[in-house]
Amino acid sequence: MATRSSRAKRSAKQAHKDLEHALYDMKKVMERLHQDASKAFERRADHLTASALKHIQQVEDGEEGLVALQKRISRLSKEMESGQNDRSMVAAAVQDVLADVSHQEEEHDRIKRDSMREQDAGSNMTQILKAQITELLKELEYIEERLYEIDQQYCRLVDMGRPEALTDILGNVSELGLRELVEEYEHEQNLSNADSPSEEQLKGQLESALAEIDEETSGDDGSN
Repeated sequence: MATRSSRAKRSAKQAHKDLEHALYDMKKVMERLHQDASKAFERRADHLTASALKHIQQVEDGEEGLVALQKRISRLSKEMESGQNDRSMVAAAVQDVLADVSHQEEEHDRIKRDSMREQDAGSNMTQILKAQITELLKELEYIEERLYEIDQQYCRLVDMGRPEALTDILGNVSELGLRELVEEYEHEQNLSNADSPSEEQLKGQLESALAEIDEETSGDDGSN
């Protein structure tokens, strides 16, 4: 028949195997979540970098086009004031300028729409990253709870694995009242020490007795 200690040993070995499996599973989950979150963060960072460079280039191109258009408008304004060109030439130049203005407006609208799409894509990436971080935090909470359960399991195993001999000894101590016996003996010793005369008292008694003896001896000598 298996003893309590042998059962505890088997339980401890099984608990150790369960712990190894649990830690391995948790490690794999953590690695997967970490990789997913890292990839999502890298995608978001790369997207932001590419979007920033793209928008900077678009702004620079737009500024160059606007500067060129501004120069054409200034030149046309001077020509109209000087009257050097006839109305047909001025009209043609004005149409070209207006066409360029319309093109710049369309280009600006296109850049704005493209920027909005980039922002939406970035927001979606951010939401995905937040969701993965939330999942990671939940998994960390689960791991914390699981480790606490394992700690409690080992505490129970240690208590259950207490040797039977120790249990028997503790039982005998309790049954025989050994602790009470020691306490009673110590109490009696304390009382005995309290009732016994101190060294100073004994010395005083001895000196008094010697003095009485001396007096009696002196009286006897005088009578003789």
